[in-house]
Amino acid sequence: MSVAQDRCQVSSRVFRLIGGWNTWALISVAVATVAAPCMADSLGLTANASNVDRGWFPELFTDFLVGGGWIPSEYTAFEVQPPIRELSGAFLDSARGVIWTLGDDAPAQLGVTPLDGKWATRAIPLDATLRDWEALLIDRDGDLWVMDVGDNRSEREHVELHEIRPRDLGAPSERLERVRTLKLRYPSGPMDVEGAFMEGDRAYLVQKRYSGRARVVSALIAPHAALSQTTRAEGTLPQAIGPVTDASVSPEGRVYFLTYGGLWECVACASTARDTALVTTGHWGQAEALIAIAGDRYLIGNEAGRFFFLQ
Repeated sequence: MSVAQDRCQVSSRVFRLIGGWNTWALISVAVATVAAPCMADSLGLTANASNVDRGWFPELFTDFLVGGGWIPSEYTAFEVQPPIRELSGAFLDSARGVIWTLGDDAPAQLGVTPLDGKWATRAIPLDATLRDWEALLIDRDGDLWVMDVGDNRSEREHVELHEIRPRDLGAPSERLERVRTLKLRYPSGPMDVEGAFMEGDRAYLVQKRYSGRARVVSALIAPHAALSQTTRAEGTLPQAIGPVTDASVSPEGRVYFLTYGGLWECVACASTARDTALVTTGHWGQAEALIAIAGDRYLIGNEAGRFFFLQ
């Protein structure tokens, strides 16, 4: 064990012992502010962060702030706004070491936030139609999928999924190349969708519904998929959990749904035996984006661009 790690563990135990005192709680928050650049490492989001001067803060940050028990395990992790306006979707791209974000307001662009501890978001223009972008996915080949599926009045004849390939990310020549656009129709007529997740070669879309059970449909997104297709009906959610605003699949393969004020796990989600179980409730503002991280940890983003870390 290094001297830095030893200092971290000793300091962590001290903070845990004295954490119940309000004075020390304030001091702890101040230390956490200093340690903010290490958030990416403490969340386990970066595989290689050798370019970040982490010092001895990350373990201390995670241990006493999240695990100490006297500061809530739900707190603001970072903000991505500006430049993304009206945040509506996000995805953790661990292979590239970034978080992608999108908004449902013009201009057509994606936000990219490198996991370098600085949490600085930049916008990359995208040549694609923007009507109501609501979700963002990544397929197993690393391409992004922008889900233009919002339909508040349930009147759109078709919705669109844009396959996007990042080029030269981080370089002056970085750009987003639109590979193709799929046009989808729903078998039971128009519906509003904000939550989507991917399993294999299919993208699953979940209806946003304020009462009753939400419909679930899927579309084939494999390279040979038809550019115009009718989605396949996948049934409904087993209970009324409220309007689903996003969905996310954890590294362990567990599917989660985000609603206004609630986080739900979908049990056996890809089978006819699907069920939902409430994970937690919270006050996150108008929650619109969900990232499920390994080990039952989550990032929840609201429309204003503020992300909350839950554990």
